Amino acid sequence: MDSLAKKFLEEDAANKDLYVQGIIFKNDSFLDVLNQKFNDYLFRINLYSYIKKTIFYAARDLKQRENALREKEGLYLNVLDADFEEEKINTIADAPMDFAEEIYKDQGDRIYLSFTILAMFVQ
Repeated sequence: MDSLAKKFLEEDAANKDLYVQGIIFKNDSFLDVLNQKFNDYLFRINLYSYIKKTIFYAARDLKQRENALREKEGLYLNVLDADFEEEKINTIADAPMDFAEEIYKDQGDRIYLSFTILAMFVQ
């Protein structure tokens, strides 16, 4: 409370004058004004604190809701097809593929190409 009173007195030179007149010289009218200004100062500090906390907790609550929604729904690339009202992921053709055959075919093309190049140099 001591630091709060110091900040109040340092905020405005008139507050210091009211303090001197009201406390040191025991003038009741100055003391009443000083009391009113100090109560206004406390109200302003409490209001700022309330607004700050409200914004902080509202932002935290919003972030928690957003995270919960992302976890719940997930991120999908699947969309509805406009013509059939069916998910497009279900309309992708699934053709079986033999990966070993594809690899050997690719290697065979390379071997044939390298033999053709070698034959050109030999002639």
